[in-house]
Amino acid sequence: MFDAGIGGLPIARAVTRSLPGVAISYLADSGRRPYGPQPGATVARYVRQAERFFADQGVDVWVIACNTASVVAPATDERLVPCVDMVEAVGRVLPPATAGRVALLGTLGTIVSGAIPRAYPDHDWVPMPTEALLRHAEEGDASSPAVADLLRQLRHELGRSGATHAVLACTDYTCILPAMIDALPGIALLDPLDGAVQAVCDIVRSVTTDATPTAAPESPGHELSVTGHHPVDIPALARETYGLEFTTTATVNIDLTES
Repeated sequence: MFDAGIGGLPIARAVTRSLPGVAISYLADSGRRPYGPQPGATVARYVRQAERFFADQGVDVWVIACNTASVVAPATDERLVPCVDMVEAVGRVLPPATAGRVALLGTLGTIVSGAIPRAYPDHDWVPMPTEALLRHAEEGDASSPAVADLLRQLRHELGRSGATHAVLACTDYTCILPAMIDALPGIALLDPLDGAVQAVCDIVRSVTTDATPTAAPESPGHELSVTGHHPVDIPALARETYGLEFTTTATVNIDLTES
């Protein structure tokens, strides 16, 4: 599971619930976050480094949980390990193209790339970058006055746009999802998390003989790797909010994997 920070934790939790025998290797590129304002070529380099990191670990599948990284993933040359990205996951949760206008909420990098509208051109998209809101979300801040004000602004913008649905094209939105649901009545919020989990399950079941045992096996050890300081205590958040216990935590330098 690869993310710039904590956004991949809810996907990791959902994967372990669907596939109780899996072990999670979680890589948080916390030393170089946030990804949203950074050039696409820079983020693509981070994606290549992450894939080499996971290939060295011998994982069966890796998830680019970060949407900003997902939209530049096709620019990378390597596919050392089967991969699920959030552009693919969006397609699994989209309503029919006739259902109405769809707001695309995400980082500036995700929006500017145009990757999601290009992937699903039949839909009527309204791109809306929400960098300020995501800075709060990635630190788990769901209840501050600043978040409430930003959500009021977003509700106004969505109302003016005529959007009936909104794709949450950043996994960090999950950290403030209850507040978003309360603040955005009448908008169907589409979280690609379920689509990502479905895609992971498809791959894991194709490479294992029994990925869904009738009785859950003893929980495997989950590993956390970070590249630097994160303002949130990731192991504590994983344990207390998502029920994930990391048995090992290490600080790594994935630049060393770049040739």
